[in-house]
Amino acid sequence: MPDILLIQPPIRDFYLTAKRTVPYGLAALAAAVRQAGFTVRILDGLATRKTRPAPLPPEMAYLAEFYGRPDVSPMALFHHFRHFGYSFAHIGRKAGESGAFLVGIASLFTAYSHEALETARSVKFFLPGCMVVLGGHHPTALPADAMACPSVDFVIRGEGEVALPRLARALRAGRGLESVPGVVFRRPDGSLHVSPPAVVADLDGCPQPARDLIDDRFYRRYRRGSTVVVASRGCPMACSYCSLSRFSGIPYRRRAGTAPRHSPRSISPRATSARISATSAPARPGVSPRRVHRLSARETAGRMMRRATRPSSGGGRFGPPTPTWSERMKVMARWVSQSGSGKASLSM
Repeated sequence: MPDILLIQPPIRDFYLTAKRTVPYGLAALAAAVRQAGFTVRILDGLATRKTRPAPLPPEMAYLAEFYGRPDVSPMALFHHFRHFGYSFAHIGRKAGESGAFLVGIASLFTAYSHEALETARSVKFFLPGCMVVLGGHHPTALPADAMACPSVDFVIRGEGEVALPRLARALRAGRGLESVPGVVFRRPDGSLHVSPPAVVADLDGCPQPARDLIDDRFYRRYRRGSTVVVASRGCPMACSYCSLSRFSGIPYRRRAGTAPRHSPRSISPRATSARISATSAPARPGVSPRRVHRLSARETAGRMMRRATRPSSGGGRFGPPTPTWSERMKVMARWVSQSGSGKASLSM
């Protein structure tokens, strides 16, 4: 019986890409609470092939007349709106069986925030004595929206590796929560205590994510294992629409890229056969953050060009390159190398 249960909710959408749903954040949180002396389990609502048609949400009901017939295109992505993952009732029952005193639910994207709240309602129904905390980009940006749900007891804004262990300790000891970084809770008068987002000051001090709690069978690619390597957090760019821009309150930080503990072999015993997906630009001593991102974009475009124009009998994965296609790739390479300078333009 774990002390803490961490849940990745199911989602409802037209399609699902499994490689984008690896619960890396929950594994990082699990490692942090383990280090603090708590037992923990991950309940991944997406680690299954289960899927079923779902009604369109009211905001998208007008699409029914356009998608009323089967999609005969090769991809057929946008025909049926579906529920991907386990049912909310199944997740609630599993939470009830766990007996955890604290249940954390990931709510990464506003588009899927309803699924996170429905998960919270189900958990409270089957495990009424537990405390439910939401974390992720959505409650970080809109904590009042998440706390409007009676089934949500707390929100953690920002990075939970620091906040979640301290919240668990405070709840266990019956202490006040004001000192917990990033926490949002209801005061006795019904108003909200909203803390600034929590930030991990030293990324290299975080324990390795608890990969052993993730069901890797669902996230295998090309019959091989896969993993995630995060070399930095936050972003130095100023995109107004992004929840992680430099205006988000989450500063840009980089790991010490030379530390051997961040090698793929140290991530998991199974990582030696994994395909590594880099999600952030690695640190480069003496190079500014923006310059790092521009260099990474330029190198990525260069690799794509070399791969696409590499001679082969069948023309390679992308087919035989044509002058027009090659020129477009060169334009893209120029554009990504200038990104962040305010002077980039794209014309094809």
